[in-house]
Amino acid sequence: MKVKKLLTHLFYVGFLFASLSAFGQAGDYTFSISTSSYTPLGVTATHLPGVEADFASDDAPIGFDFVFEGNIYDSVSVASDGFISFVVGSSAATTNDLDNGSSVRRPLAAPLWDDLDGRANTSYASYETSGSAPNRVFTFEWRDWEWRYNSSDSVVSFQVKLFETTNAIEFHYDFVNPGGVNSPSASIGLSGATTFLSVYDTSATPVVSNLTEYSTIDSVVTNRVFTFTPPSCIAPSNGSFTFVGTDSVEIGWNSLTPAGPFEIAYGAIGFDPNSGGSVITSNNDTSGVGGLVPGSNYEFYIRLDCGGGSFSSWAGPFSVGTLCLAQSVPFTETFNSNSPTQVCWTVLNANNDGDAWNMDYTS
Repeated sequence: MKVKKLLTHLFYVGFLFASLSAFGQAGDYTFSISTSSYTPLGVTATHLPGVEADFASDDAPIGFDFVFEGNIYDSVSVASDGFISFVVGSSAATTNDLDNGSSVRRPLAAPLWDDLDGRANTSYASYETSGSAPNRVFTFEWRDWEWRYNSSDSVVSFQVKLFETTNAIEFHYDFVNPGGVNSPSASIGLSGATTFLSVYDTSATPVVSNLTEYSTIDSVVTNRVFTFTPPSCIAPSNGSFTFVGTDSVEIGWNSLTPAGPFEIAYGAIGFDPNSGGSVITSNNDTSGVGGLVPGSNYEFYIRLDCGGGSFSSWAGPFSVGTLCLAQSVPFTETFNSNSPTQVCWTVLNANNDGDAWNMDYTS
């Protein structure tokens, strides 16, 4: 057996690979369609000229706390390509991608995501927050936008609205120049941390899918409104481990309902929380779990119990490895797949040569 790497034993240190990302709930939003006369923002709206270009973005304050997927936001990053990102400072993206977009700009809301351009003679980007707490509305408008960037004139105006308290999202449209569209291929919908909701067919009877993205939209309907309403039972998010021992861990999470109650399901890597694993309950946003096997890998899921047999979606998986027990000497490690302590080692690439240690080589 040829040793090509320095091995460091982890009996005392252990290993932890917790996933901290929020479980996406965009795919659980309710979609509805209505009609309302398109109303451009007035002269008191705040101008955002940094968006009036090709492949451009700028930040704007919402004016109140807006909740999306259980996380609270007070600002957005607006892209010339027809979407707002809840990741402040994120860039534009000419390639629309609701179902597998980069985490540098997800989550986001996309009233018309395509390779758009705000350089027409009458293009104007602006925003305002209207109304009084707790029912304020944030509106951003892309007015007289080119669809796509190679259009010779303004084609479409559209808005995104964020509603305080209800946390609903609306898209509004004014198709001012259908004949000016040049090679359109847009997406409309929501993109969360891990799920999405994509509008299919913008003609008479639009529908949505959280399984397949529809990225070839070529028209919108003037005065049409798309509304996305969050589920009333919102899943927790941002699971993280605050303690890891040999046979126990403590996990915490974020929730708009911190008193719960919550269900925590855990089991071996790859288990299904709906049909396997172990389940415990908690009446706050943290829980200790004991009786685990030392030196073993686990996945955890968390959901909110909303009463009456109603539950949120599962948040997770959040992964963790329990610490290994200290071993008595003399001690032998075979580095074969049947070794109960193989998981307690890690490979350090000390010389950075790219070679790897094969722990299960038997010939």
